[in-house]
Amino acid sequence: MFNNGIAFKTVTNMLLYWFVQMMLVVGISIFIGMASVIVGGYKYSFPMVKDVLMDSHLLMLNCLAPILMGLTLYFLLGRIWLGTGLNALIFVGLGIANHYKLMFRDDAVQFADLQLVSEASKMSQKYAIQLT
Repeated sequence: MFNNGIAFKTVTNMLLYWFVQMMLVVGISIFIGMASVIVGGYKYSFPMVKDVLMDSHLLMLNCLAPILMGLTLYFLLGRIWLGTGLNALIFVGLGIANHYKLMFRDDAVQFADLQLVSEASKMSQKYAIQLT
């Protein structure tokens, strides 16, 4: 029996292989969720980060989106490294954006902010920014 170029002797071995891979994706996604919480609010709201990491319900809610995205990307792309890499890029990127938005505006990133990315790129092409 072949699956992704790997020969398995039994169906049980193939299912065990898939289960281990999915658990690996879930574990990496939990790490990505925790990293995005830490990066997103470390310096400016450390008590919030501490509360999120100590409360199992809040931690699970913050890790649920990276887990679902990680599994979806893994099933779509078929590679653990590619799926978890894109997952990390998305969620840690949002954590970094949240960090800088908290630093400059004292406001967290919201879903509506994602709609402003295209507008910001259009506006940045119209002006020449000169740092002094």
